[in-house]
Amino acid sequence: EIDSDDDWVSKPSHDVQDWKFAIDELKEVHEEMMVTLATLEDSILDTNVPGTKYRFELMIRGVIMHDVYHLGQLALLNAAFSKN
Repeated sequence: EIDSDDDWVSKPSHDVQDWKFAIDELKEVHEEMMVTLATLEDSILDTNVPGTKYRFELMIRGVIMHDVYHLGQLALLNAAFSKN
């Protein structure tokens, strides 16, 4: 469900273990996505995501761009805090 309570952390954590857990979880989700995509035919990219008007290719590209954007934010924060 879009914009459900599961989409947002109620209180961001600054704990190193929480960050490591979040990164591990991201890696796990991406690995699962890669495994799933490897089992599909390329023609799936040209079909619409069920219940939507957009294709799987657009959704996958959107996930990649979304994550790259946030990884860039994390890299900037890491660089800023590493200088202290």
